[in-house]
Amino acid sequence: MPETLALPYDFEVREERDFRGDFERGTIAPAVADALRRLARARRTTTSNVVLAVFKLVLFQLTKQEDFCVGVSVANRSRAELENLIGFFVNILPVRTRCSESMEFDELLAQVTAAADEALEHQDYPFDLLVQKVNPARANNRQPLLNVVYGFQNYSDVHVEVGADATASASAAAELAPAREFERTFRTSKFDLTLFVDDHGAGQQLALALEYDTGLFRPETVRRQVQLLERFAGMVAKLAPPA
Repeated sequence: MPETLALPYDFEVREERDFRGDFERGTIAPAVADALRRLARARRTTTSNVVLAVFKLVLFQLTKQEDFCVGVSVANRSRAELENLIGFFVNILPVRTRCSESMEFDELLAQVTAAADEALEHQDYPFDLLVQKVNPARANNRQPLLNVVYGFQNYSDVHVEVGADATASASAAAELAPAREFERTFRTSKFDLTLFVDDHGAGQQLALALEYDTGLFRPETVRRQVQLLERFAGMVAKLAPPA
């Protein structure tokens, strides 16, 4: 495993951290988001992997670190019998990438796709056991192995019933409304940076929320990182085939 990502912090890393956090939000406009979706289909990958590759490109530009991992969160409900079971099954998968200044985005995307696919083949392996197996150097002021995490949520095929009578027959029509994400109001940050992306499907924007440790970054620094992500997404969108 490579060392944790050497991010350019605004403040020195304290020996004792309180892991307080905040969010900076952004959006990838609907036209750009649709172009990223077309690019994903053309490259036989997912929109999540395209956005992850853009995020990794941003991290590389910020750090110039050529070999690093980003943790990818997965629902870990791959078995049908777990779909309706209440509980927290989310796991973190380290996705490793090697970047260079001369690398084309298609090469980066192919590498991210291959690494993510390989990680998903082992999604049932608990992250805690992976930490025990690798046994990295530990510190009280940071998480082991990973300091940047990525989460992508697709709501395009998720709907909720509204106004449905619980006593109505199964054949009764129930009004369906698109599901939407709840407002994230947490003021903690388990990692240095965590990017949350919400996708509501074709014709909709991609909502970005970059969670950060307020003991490491100023708000204006993270705001610039979100703006860089938006700008890079617009550049990558130009690689997509026409609609």
